[in-house]
Amino acid sequence: MLKQTQGYLGMSPAFELPKNLLRANQYPPLPALLHAWNDMMLFTKMNIIVFEKMLSGKISVSSLGGPITIFESAGSALNNGIKPFMSFLAFLSISIGIINIIPIPGLDGGHLVFQIIEAINRRPLAQS
Repeated sequence: MLKQTQGYLGMSPAFELPKNLLRANQYPPLPALLHAWNDMMLFTKMNIIVFEKMLSGKISVSSLGGPITIFESAGSALNNGIKPFMSFLAFLSISIGIINIIPIPGLDGGHLVFQIIEAINRRPLAQS
């Protein structure tokens, strides 16, 4: 059920998907893992595309949101049901994971770069 809200003028469009357009997919356990993997890869590709467009300037960095935007989006997703909410959480987790593996010192990706360098050199890096 959609949340009923009103706009600034005291009115808002009423939108509800027709029942014949809604479909619930159910899979046995092993095929469900394959579908979950495919969805995760799709979310990952979408995140990488958005990140590349931000670096190239095609998408403004001001379109990023902070904690308040995340809470508002989570609330909207939850108002649309448990499945959209879980999809939102998956997308958010993948986004944070991708940002975390960027090779920036202080993030896990930066630590991985240092560990790879130490493994290649077979000795710890000098702390200077």
